Amino acid sequence: MRTKCSHCTVLIESAITTDPHQYLVLVKGDKQASIFHCKLCQTMFEFTEQDIFLLEENSAKAHADSSACA
Repeated sequence: MRTKCSHCTVLIESAITTDPHQYLVLVKGDKQASIFHCKLCQTMFEFTEQDIFLLEENSAKAHADSSACA
């Protein structure tokens, strides 16, 4: 398991929905959800209007592969 940077750790442990931090890069986005990738620790998140989801490595790879085909 990869180590999370302090920015992603705060985001993961936050009890409230927050905005992406400065090191998250948009990978894929639409009206329903946006996928972000951290430049520091390679962690991936899915942001919706109401929630933030930490994506597991296999799930994140599947999202990246599907967006490359689109």
